[in-house]
Amino acid sequence: MKPTAWLDLQQQPGGDPIVDHIVPAPGGQRALVTLKPGSRGKQVKIALRRIALTQPYLDGPAATDQFFTVLDLSLLQAPWEEVD
Repeated sequence: MKPTAWLDLQQQPGGDPIVDHIVPAPGGQRALVTLKPGSRGKQVKIALRRIALTQPYLDGPAATDQFFTVLDLSLLQAPWEEVD
């Protein structure tokens, strides 16, 4: 037996390609997402990807990865800016 990844946080297709890095916390329960310069006004989508385990005794050979959206946000302004 060896450790195998089955969940992964990543940029989801459908948003603008503005994610620079995803840095997981030491325990793996949180992450820091850094964005590329010029991200204002764009759409960021982050998803939790469930990696298909294609062994016959797990998900089966026909299994595919599944994406679960955890963040879908328009970056119209910085979160700390006040809106008039």
